[in-house]
Amino acid sequence: MRKGEAEEIREQLLELLDERHEAGPTDYILQRATVEPASDDDWAVVVVVKPTLLGEPVTRVFETLRTDAGDEVTPEALAWQVYGLLEAGTFTP
Repeated sequence: MRKGEAEEIREQLLELLDERHEAGPTDYILQRATVEPASDDDWAVVVVVKPTLLGEPVTRVFETLRTDAGDEVTPEALAWQVYGLLEAGTFTP
């Protein structure tokens, strides 16, 4: 994906998580959400989360604007998908 798209996903995700944090505690802990080069022209959103306080960190890389089912989505929709995975406790590599 383009760098601007990746940055938009990251910003949307951080905004969602910030609002969720204000609502109360969660089981997961976001350690890092960054935009990193995936290849010469493509960028990815890299998210590192501890699923539980004592759990091992899980890294997941999102390189395309597609859902897990392969459907094309907007940056905002992908941010909501990542948020949904976190909230459901199904954030896996």
